[in-house]
Amino acid sequence: MSPRFLPASVVVFVILSCDATLGVQSAGPQPRDSIQLSNAVEAQAGEEYGAGTRIRVGAAGVSFVVPQGWLGGMPPDSQVLILGSPSTPGFGMVFFLSDVSAEDIQAHMSAVQPIAHDLIFEPAGPVRKTGGRLEAAYTGGGMIGRALALVGPSRNGVLYFLGSLPDEVARWIGSWKSWPLPRCSMGRERLNPRRPNRNMASPMLTGLLLAVVVTIQAGEFVGPDGAPMVLIAEGPFIRGSAAGQGDPDEEPQRTITLNAFYIDKYEVTNRRYQAFLRATRHRIPEHCCDPSYNVWTGPEIDPVLLDHPVVNVDWFDAEAYCKWAGKRLPTEAEWEKAARGPGGRIYPWGNEWDPRRANGTSYWAGQDFASPDEAKAWWADAGAELLAEKGVNGMLTLPVTALESGATPDGLMHLAGNLWEWVADWYDPQYYAAAPEHDPQGPETGEYKVLRGGSWLNHRHLLRTTARDGSRPTMRNHGTGFRCAKNP
Repeated sequence: MSPRFLPASVVVFVILSCDATLGVQSAGPQPRDSIQLSNAVEAQAGEEYGAGTRIRVGAAGVSFVVPQGWLGGMPPDSQVLILGSPSTPGFGMVFFLSDVSAEDIQAHMSAVQPIAHDLIFEPAGPVRKTGGRLEAAYTGGGMIGRALALVGPSRNGVLYFLGSLPDEVARWIGSWKSWPLPRCSMGRERLNPRRPNRNMASPMLTGLLLAVVVTIQAGEFVGPDGAPMVLIAEGPFIRGSAAGQGDPDEEPQRTITLNAFYIDKYEVTNRRYQAFLRATRHRIPEHCCDPSYNVWTGPEIDPVLLDHPVVNVDWFDAEAYCKWAGKRLPTEAEWEKAARGPGGRIYPWGNEWDPRRANGTSYWAGQDFASPDEAKAWWADAGAELLAEKGVNGMLTLPVTALESGATPDGLMHLAGNLWEWVADWYDPQYYAAAPEHDPQGPETGEYKVLRGGSWLNHRHLLRTTARDGSRPTMRNHGTGFRCAKNP
């Protein structure tokens, strides 16, 4: 049974969720496997195989079903199985290695992955282990990735990398027709499918079948800094709150139309900001007024915080990072449309409040509060004790991938809570009444820059998708971060 081919973001899930009858399997004593392997075609150099063909990969004792919409085959004079998807851009390499233990595989998956010359994947979190299944996430080289290793009694394994490609690679993949394949250009980084051993810089990977599979995820793009971005389609949305349903600066409620744009799926992390610091020697994040909140020593930071959002950055720091990454700060209107969608959600996930979906006061207190004043009182008492017990340098941020249930339907994370986020606009409490109906850019000047989203310190009133605040653009504190946007 071959996997069903759905949009690429779903294909990733299907492959990662495969059992012995889906996608890839190791040969074994089970009659089912023996039958399937006997029906498999031995991969031959110079041959192409269409969707639905089960290809046996040499002495590794592994068969692979070519998914619908893909082609498989070996270039001439090669022992490497190449997989490609002309219709839904994707590229893969399968080459086999030998005997290694499950512990070695886990150690390898926890390390930086030198995939192809200068193309480096860095772990985006810990390896997750479930029985004989190991999973991990990576970023790097303009791609996002996932790895899966299946480890059996015979210590066979299959490791996948899946992610999004830069535009020029996607265009190349969409154009290839026959073997041999040209080189896959990623700027200065090159992946040579004719010479796979030159791509792999880790001799420790000599114990499993390795598959490198790269896919374009539907509606998703990877920015120049390697951060996944989500496309928000052109069109109208409901901006602001109706009279009496929010704060005065959220009125009047109007329908605004925006051009399409990309916005970061996650808040910018310390990991990505560290790369920016090392590349530019920009000043390190520091609290404006209280050094006890500082978490950086030069360009170094405790590894436990690498996947938390960067804090103690002012508007100019945020703008500098986004420019370095080939992006920009989102406008306030873009931020709100991304958070609430065209239908005007109250919270990123919907219209019903749920304290388990947002990193705010109620998440930590385990209870709701009738007013922001009650929430502040809790932080002064029981909250202070919890902060001393669980906080890091007086902060309770969460990793940017935490609380998936709080994501928007488009997959955007932490648009409610975790951190306030800088946007491009100057703040004017009266601006909504005078703003243009198409792509408003905010006032021309002002004293404060807009902040959106609320933080881990805030009551649910400030975690609504319409809530606005402003701060001097030079303010740096432990409750403020940012994400970037980009034109298509």
